[in-house]
Amino acid sequence: MAAIIKRNTPLPHINSTIATTAEDNQPNVEVKVYRGENSLTKDNEFMGKFVLSEIPSLPKGEPQINVTFEIDVDGTLTVKAVDLSPQQGWWSKQGLSQSMVLKDGLNKLSSSEVSQMRKRIRPYIENEKKRKEKLNIIDELERVIYTCHYIVQEKIGWVNDMSSSVSTAEILQQLLDLKKRIQKTANISASRISTPSSNIYLENIDIREELEEHVYTLRYIIQINMDWLEKNQDATWADLLYQKNRFFDFAKETIDELSFTTNLVT
Repeated sequence: MAAIIKRNTPLPHINSTIATTAEDNQPNVEVKVYRGENSLTKDNEFMGKFVLSEIPSLPKGEPQINVTFEIDVDGTLTVKAVDLSPQQGWWSKQGLSQSMVLKDGLNKLSSSEVSQMRKRIRPYIENEKKRKEKLNIIDELERVIYTCHYIVQEKIGWVNDMSSSVSTAEILQQLLDLKKRIQKTANISASRISTPSSNIYLENIDIREELEEHVYTLRYIIQINMDWLEKNQDATWADLLYQKNRFFDFAKETIDELSFTTNLVT
């Protein structure tokens, strides 16, 4: 639900928004009008609907449907949808439009009725706030997990293609790059990051094993978290927050371990 005319807006008022299609070659767009303050239509009062038909066949997202809401001082609401999409062929109808008028006392609620409505929606507003917080945690966790997954897969590709003659400095550079990118992705406070030095005294096989151990361990932990997130989209806010903190702690521990490794060999 998108709020087109918000509460306490002075009348008369007119406002519009651009809608589009959700599927390729979608021929119709249904415009539904609700009254309420919840972001989910199911929790608001349904006022009416109409259909804009004969939309040109275009890929989803390309049609431009201008939906205008106009309310006068008497509370009469007129909703109109106009197809602004580029028309295809001489047979296409130009400026397809559809509208409806709602006169059913949109601004005739008494102050007590408005007060009662606000009391009824207050629990929904609190629930909506919690729902948004939960979605924010899911979004952040997904972003960090999948970005780390991409980084690690890239490093595993480098490890698999690594020749026996690759220098210790080159391997060390990959470790440092791994550290920097995970640090940035998980927004971990930057610590001093070492740079490759010519005074390296460990054998190539040692630092090679360090890189392999880190990237494959990372891949294992990331996969566990990806699987958990996929299976627990309906988890409680507390469980999601715990999983997020747990993964971020793991990312920080990885950074600390990589710091130890790079300091050891430089």
